[in-house]
Amino acid sequence: MADAVGQGAGLWNVPAGVRSRYLFWGVLERELKEKGSAASVTPVFVEDPEDAAGRIDTMLRRQRPNLVIVQFSSSAIGANWRSIRNRVRKANQTIFAACRRAKADVIALAIPPLPQPLKQVNEAEVLLEEAARAGVATADFGRLAAARGNGFEGEYYATPDQLNVQGHLLVGKLLTSCLTEP
Repeated sequence: MADAVGQGAGLWNVPAGVRSRYLFWGVLERELKEKGSAASVTPVFVEDPEDAAGRIDTMLRRQRPNLVIVQFSSSAIGANWRSIRNRVRKANQTIFAACRRAKADVIALAIPPLPQPLKQVNEAEVLLEEAARAGVATADFGRLAAARGNGFEGEYYATPDQLNVQGHLLVGKLLTSCLTEP
């Protein structure tokens, strides 16, 4: 389950017909197949964590996945950001509980937005916090990018909250390593 980042909102310069090759979930599927896995990746795009929480049970019944990757970045700017943060926290708890009931493993994929002067909820941060409480595996793109040195923003982000092609390729590699190099 992914928000606008997973949909490739930052890849406006990549034709829609070939975009999935460059999105992190397409990279993950391709890399797993190259390693001999019969895995298939079915992306489910959601507006925000609350939308995901409302759709998770239906998605789990229809898809019957053995692994769910939950990816969130940031929410809209709002004066009531504490309330939004609490709603995001509750939605993450609902998602993790539903996956546990369905016996599906989970990786919480955090892709944080770049720091901005405007107030917004860093859904990636809340996702990591709730994943830690629920004992869910995590993949933190922010930590990976920061470890690669200063100036990563221009290298991996198209906008403050959207990845470019290089960012998606790196996230795909991060997920592949989570699944193939425990």
